[in-house]
Amino acid sequence: MSQDMIPAEVSKVGLDSWYSELNDPTKVKVHRYLQGIDTSSSKDFLIQLMSRSYEDDNYKLSASIGEFAMSQDMDDISRFDVTNAYIDGLYGAEMFDKAKEMCCLNLDLFPKVRDLYLAENGNVLPKNI
Repeated sequence: MSQDMIPAEVSKVGLDSWYSELNDPTKVKVHRYLQGIDTSSSKDFLIQLMSRSYEDDNYKLSASIGEFAMSQDMDDISRFDVTNAYIDGLYGAEMFDKAKEMCCLNLDLFPKVRDLYLAENGNVLPKNI
């Protein structure tokens, strides 16, 4: 695969410029997680990409994706979901101060998204948020 080619999954969610700015080793890492990834929205794509890289112990990549995701314009519930995924990567990468900052951000945001979050989860808070 030529590193200059943008994968169809990335293009489908409109993240061509983000992908183009990655260095070649990072492109290879990202490509590893694209098979069957959610391309219904850039938010869902980035969350799943963070999750897949985190589950593969690639914490720095997960945190890097999260940093980019946090720079995007999004509604409160999307920001809450993205931040949750970002926190995992930060924690795994041992970036504890930044992880704590993001936890506080989500705690501050939770009152605004509580009702929608509950509705999306069968009116039950998940064990892990």
